[in-house]
Amino acid sequence: WDVFFLAHQLSQMLGSSYKGWPDLPLLLSKANASGSVLEASEADCAFGLVALILQTLSSIEKHRGSFWARKAYNFAYRVLARAGPGDCRWNDMVNHAVFSPTDMLLGMDPRFHFCPPGSPRIYIYD
Repeated sequence: WDVFFLAHQLSQMLGSSYKGWPDLPLLLSKANASGSVLEASEADCAFGLVALILQTLSSIEKHRGSFWARKAYNFAYRVLARAGPGDCRWNDMVNHAVFSPTDMLLGMDPRFHFCPPGSPRIYIYD
């Protein structure tokens, strides 16, 4: 978690030029290796787990599809609700700009439900 939170802090200062992210899909697979490992990850650092899930949603969508990305998004926010008020890591160390448009891009923002299924998708790379 230390490397993950340090990367978030540095990305807040350096913006999109920061290239020192750890292997996020690998971190997520380790945190989600089994039900008991996932529970332990949530108990150890719920805010880190949520930030990790939200940040890897594009990878989840690319490799498993939109359905699984939306499922992971919903799971992350359930974990966040169980965790209660954010701690210093969530409030100060996580670069929320990295995943702020995620709900809109996954079609989960009710303001943007005007595109029919199968419409072209636009990917934005920062």
